[in-house]
Amino acid sequence: MRNARLHRGELRSPRVEGMEEFSRARIGLHVASMIAFCLFMSICGNCFAQERPMKISNPLQGSGIVALDASSPEFMPEVQKLLTPAAISKAAPFLTRSIVLINNTNEFIWGFTVVYQYPDWISPAGTPWKHRISPSCGGPADRNRMLAPGARFLVTPVSDFLASATRDGGMILQPFLDEGMDRMINQFKAQHPDANERVEATIDSVIFEDGVLEGPDSEGMMARTNERVRAEKDLAVSLSGLRGDALRARLLLDSHRGMRDEYSGRTSTVAQSLIAVLDQRGENATVDVVEKIRNTHWFQNADHVRRK
Repeated sequence: MRNARLHRGELRSPRVEGMEEFSRARIGLHVASMIAFCLFMSICGNCFAQERPMKISNPLQGSGIVALDASSPEFMPEVQKLLTPAAISKAAPFLTRSIVLINNTNEFIWGFTVVYQYPDWISPAGTPWKHRISPSCGGPADRNRMLAPGARFLVTPVSDFLASATRDGGMILQPFLDEGMDRMINQFKAQHPDANERVEATIDSVIFEDGVLEGPDSEGMMARTNERVRAEKDLAVSLSGLRGDALRARLLLDSHRGMRDEYSGRTSTVAQSLIAVLDQRGENATVDVVEKIRNTHWFQNADHVRRK
């Protein structure tokens, strides 16, 4: 789309020439959209008739979180705004199991959780298999990484196949269409070969930029996020005043905590990142980062997730 160029060599009015380019661009976009839609229908033409409909539970609808699935007439037009034709082609095996979330609130969303459940696929624990999708900022509030009012987000059962766009259609996040993604898609197809498999999806929780959580939160995202915040703050306090060998020794100790729980995993991950800063940028830069961790709020004037 950004590689448009003039092919004609004769002298023409810049205004006429520009209008012709604009017209051709509009036609090109329309054709690309039609190709994407036709491609989707040619691959999934009978999906809606053959597959068992996915059951969606959206307890956050009253809060302004809209969830569109493949049965909605608005779903495919939204998908065409979120994905390129090539991405739509890749998504064909699981697009009918995907959801477009729309932020119809007046607030920025820091993160949210969608839970897929497969009642016919029983885990070793004897319970239906669940798959949690939890996109978030992952750290201190930054509106550039949040879901703004009016923005759209495509959630799919393939973890990394995600996309988002602004209210006006500007693409923010796109899936990487590489070999790694192909492996993930093939794994999904191998695990879910039955088109009549029961699938249930729940919009489980949403965390706004001020740290307020809404939704059932059956996956405990409030507790998980608060443990990550606590881990970072505790690590920063423990490193305060340390320099030289003492600083490195403490970072090495914390970097080997492992991933046995949210607190330990976050501590270990941040300590490893700080060791990288220490090696590449030196001690002063590391101390500066530690101080930022101590003093920067994850949410607007708050360092924990809570309910109203």
